[in-house]
Amino acid sequence: MWAFDERLGVEFIGISISSVALVLSISTLTGLLAPPIVLYIGNRYGRSLPIYIGVTSILMCFIWILKYPSYFSFFAGNIIWYFFFTMTVIYVLAASAIISPTGRLASWLNAAILIGMSVAPSLFGYILDRGTFIDLLPLLFAFILITLICITFIRKTLDQTE
Repeated sequence: MWAFDERLGVEFIGISISSVALVLSISTLTGLLAPPIVLYIGNRYGRSLPIYIGVTSILMCFIWILKYPSYFSFFAGNIIWYFFFTMTVIYVLAASAIISPTGRLASWLNAAILIGMSVAPSLFGYILDRGTFIDLLPLLFAFILITLICITFIRKTLDQTE
């Protein structure tokens, strides 16, 4: 992910490598704000609503960065998406602990994340060899839409408290 984010900042937006590195460092540190906020919010709104908000916010950040490329959109978009990514992962893993106390579901979720992280670079690289970063939007939108549909089907299960 970082490699494509770096290329996006340098090649597509025209930001220096050192500025991109600073943005990536700050956005990662900003992700540390998610755990205490999730701890404070807890299950007040269930788990599905925060997951919906997180996934949708991630997509909106990608759209913002790609449609309005600037240092500001790159900086703010990365900070916001990384916060929501971290928040979403926390809620998903919390739901998996309730749904599957043995930890099997959490193991499969981590495997799914790793599969995505291994397939995405090849797929994105293939698309970028033939087009631009804007050409990634339909794919990102499709992945997010599939995720939102899956969340809708398992919403009651996600919101279980025990």
